[in-house]
Amino acid sequence: MIPPVRYRAPESIAAAITLLSDEPEPVIVGGGTWVLPQLHRRERSASAIIDLRRVGLDDVRLAEGRLRIGATVTYSTLAADELVATRAPLLARMAAQITGGVQVRNQGTIGGSACYATPSSDVPGCLVALDAELELHGPGGARHVPAADFFTGAQETARNDDELLVAISVAADSRPWAYEKLKLSESSWPIATVAGTASPGGSVTLTLGAVSATPLRLKPRSEAEIPELLDAALVAPWDDVLAPADYRRRVAPAIARRAWRRLETVTGTDNGDHDD
Repeated sequence: MIPPVRYRAPESIAAAITLLSDEPEPVIVGGGTWVLPQLHRRERSASAIIDLRRVGLDDVRLAEGRLRIGATVTYSTLAADELVATRAPLLARMAAQITGGVQVRNQGTIGGSACYATPSSDVPGCLVALDAELELHGPGGARHVPAADFFTGAQETARNDDELLVAISVAADSRPWAYEKLKLSESSWPIATVAGTASPGGSVTLTLGAVSATPLRLKPRSEAEIPELLDAALVAPWDDVLAPADYRRRVAPAIARRAWRRLETVTGTDNGDHDD
């Protein structure tokens, strides 16, 4: 059971920010798929649970040429939303593949996963791949943080304790993309993920998740360059109960090359130099 704790359900962003400042040890809950099990297992403590479901952060809309996704939008909504499917299909693909089945997809939120920042989550790598911006509100007002700067370590982000993640925005375009990952089983978390995007000029960016504490970005000019670039970038491979660091280092190039080849299929290009 969760130890005795106050429950708060603010109905506005301002009210939620006030609670963050007033409570000595607040815990923010979007979907609760990460935080609530931790509280049950007493792996973390809290003076109050701040439930964001009444704040109104669960919409998806176009705003100034970008797709703005509320922090409490669930994976199921992302996977089914027409705007996401046409303007950010990589996110729709990611959401439809989230580990945990229908219950987790219906409950878990993109904002909650971003703030939890576990290396094995699909979300950080995809947000970095799409050059997403995270909109944070706090006592000092609003600020926008690029995803590449938001994820600072394993379960560490640039969000201050008195700030609330309100929305995530990505460019509303249809750039070529690919998403590949390796899992031990359908029900396990990823060991390696690769989100690939191609620019109008044809250059490719591969963003790797789950292989290090924060997402890694590579800009290979050919498939043959991937192993060397990745070996140089992957200084400290992630190590957890799913896979040791050495295993992640060994499999990451194969998943990255798979994403590269998927992009070749989507864009209709072939740079040759395949060796298998």
